[in-house]
Amino acid sequence: MRSAELVAFAIIIGAVNLFFHTNPGFVRGPFNPYLILPIVVAAYYGKYYGFLSLGFSIATAAGALPPALKLLHPESWSPDYWSRLFEDGRIPLAIAIGGVYLFGIIRDTYTSRIDRLRERLKTVSREKGLMGRRLRGLDAVNRELEERISSQEDSITALYNRVQELYSLDLAKILDALLETVQRFIGAEKASVWEYRADSRDLVLRASVGWDPGGRAETRLAVKDTIEGWVFRNNRMFSIKLLVQYSNLKGMDTGRNLLTVPVLGGDKVWGVLNIAEMPFAKYNAYSEKLLQMIVTLAAPALEKAVEYDAVVRQADIHPITGFPSFSHFYTVLQKEIQRMSVQKETMSVIIVELVNFEQIRGDHGEEKAYSLLVRITERLGRLAHERARLFHYKSDNQVAFLIPHLDYDGASLFCLEVLGAVNEEDWMIDDAPQPVETALGYAAFGEKPMNADEMLEVAENLLEMQKV
Repeated sequence: MRSAELVAFAIIIGAVNLFFHTNPGFVRGPFNPYLILPIVVAAYYGKYYGFLSLGFSIATAAGALPPALKLLHPESWSPDYWSRLFEDGRIPLAIAIGGVYLFGIIRDTYTSRIDRLRERLKTVSREKGLMGRRLRGLDAVNRELEERISSQEDSITALYNRVQELYSLDLAKILDALLETVQRFIGAEKASVWEYRADSRDLVLRASVGWDPGGRAETRLAVKDTIEGWVFRNNRMFSIKLLVQYSNLKGMDTGRNLLTVPVLGGDKVWGVLNIAEMPFAKYNAYSEKLLQMIVTLAAPALEKAVEYDAVVRQADIHPITGFPSFSHFYTVLQKEIQRMSVQKETMSVIIVELVNFEQIRGDHGEEKAYSLLVRITERLGRLAHERARLFHYKSDNQVAFLIPHLDYDGASLFCLEVLGAVNEEDWMIDDAPQPVETALGYAAFGEKPMNADEMLEVAENLLEMQKV
């Protein structure tokens, strides 16, 4: 583009020279635009373009101008045109060459300095932006560390309370509590729990948090070729930083896994917990260890809930209360006695009878009577810290609690707490107070060997003694 401009300027000067045909090349006189133009060009564009402009000026004055003069002004043309042009123009040409070089060097030096300063400014600006981002990241990390240190004692208390909430026989409730705990302590924004199904050999979504309703697309994942499946198969935690080390994991990555941990249900892997999104400041080794600790603490509760869930799925369920039948209670009790005998642990059976159940059923109907029974059992379940497994007993107005790690003295104390809780509560049916009369019987395994029939006989005897 600049070369074309220089050619055009040289042609324009040559065209002007045709009007001054008695001074071809402007070699006679104090002002020579052929030679002034390259000096100006060198001052603006550098010595390279200055010498290029000088070459175009020489080509115009010595090459293009003579034929034009010979054609338009033959009286000014002479065969010695080039020798006279050289004789008269060699000194101005030498001065012009020196001027082009001098002004070009000055311009190039100045431009080079400006370019270096500009590049330095860009580098400084880039470094400043990078430093600003680092400072913001460090500030976020510092805030995270300050919060972690200042609230460490409260966090331990809160974690303990959360773990206590995990002790429930309701599997869905445990999984929701687990995700809430992960949100609270890890800062997870999107997390999910997947259960392995042996019949279909894949992972099925059981609980999730952070997605909009209808926002999830996957509800089943293959055990092969997925990071969740890799975690399940290897019983090993996945962190996104492992993608740098293992090419096979990089091939499985779909962008939905930041941290993925195996979830144990007893002595085997039950499923996986995956964190899909979390704040950058929360992603650190501390969060990884804390996540593993939460899942480990949840394992015993999850094992009980999984077993109870399997029993409930196979059991005859009462259509109103949702409690398994006595026959399933008896089967579970026999299995628990066998296990407690091997593990040398304690276990208690507590039978709760709503004595005036028939009167309540006659006054308010069967559904409301059973609804009251369910509310009473929920209250007692909270007293047992959600560790008790609940079944129907032999009569409609009787329920049985199976509570692990509770000896005879503990069962006695628990029954006193039950009686106090039932008597202190204001039980209502249709917004009207409803008197409740209960009787309790209990038996404990651990002090001396007993089978299922002997335990139930002890509990029933105490139950009948209370009603006398």
